[in-house]
Order: sequence, then C-alpha cells, then structure tokens
Amino acid sequence: MNLSRSFAFILLLLIGPIASAELRVANVFRDHMVLQQEMPIRVWGWADPGATVAVGLSDQGNASAMSVKAGDEGKWFAELPARKAEGKTLELQVVSGEETRVRKKWPKSLRFLRANTKN
Repeated sequence: MNLSRSFAFILLLLIGPIASAELRVANVFRDHMVLQQEMPIRVWGWADPGATVAVGLSDQGNASAMSVKAGDEGKWFAELPARKAEGKTLELQVVSGEETRVRKKWPKSLRFLRANTKN
C-alpha cells in the first residue's frame, strides 16, 4: 500500500509539468500571413486556465492592444480593431505572465482578397 502511494506521488510529479498549459497562439497566426483589411482582427489560442493574456498589434507608429482572460479550459479570444491597408509591416505580440509569442513581418499592406475575378 505504501509503495502504491509512492508510485502515485512520483507519477504526479512527472505528469504535472506536462499537464500545465503553455501560452499558445492558433496555428493560423504565422509570420507573413495575410489579413483582410477593414475587418476586425480575431486572435485566439490557449494559456493556463484563468490566466490574463495581453494581445497587441503594432506597426512603426500605430498600436492596438487588449487584455483577456483564459477560460476554464485555457481557451482565450481577442478581437482587435479593423485596419486599412497602409503599407506597413505589422507585429502581433501575445503575452501571458513571463511567456511571450511574437509573429513578425506580417504583410507590408493588408490585402483584400476579391471574390470576383475576370475569366
């Protein structure tokens, strides 16, 4: 009986760090991605449950940021204001505690993908 308690304790010590969530941003947010202009910019990901997550988008002189809380399962969602295509490189920064995730060199202009094309 004492051996099974020791085993359970050791197992918890080994699994504990694996079970803790790290700050993550959804895979669609990568360097050089394209955004649609004049539409809200929705960013999401995962962090420790209840953690505060700061999300910011900036270029050389214009920045927007907001802070959200991760839910019970660690999921978080932020909606940043829409932007026009201005020919500037953007940087997305997501911070929670001491963890930071950055996506750099977003498009030099926000591109609008047209639904109608000439055949």
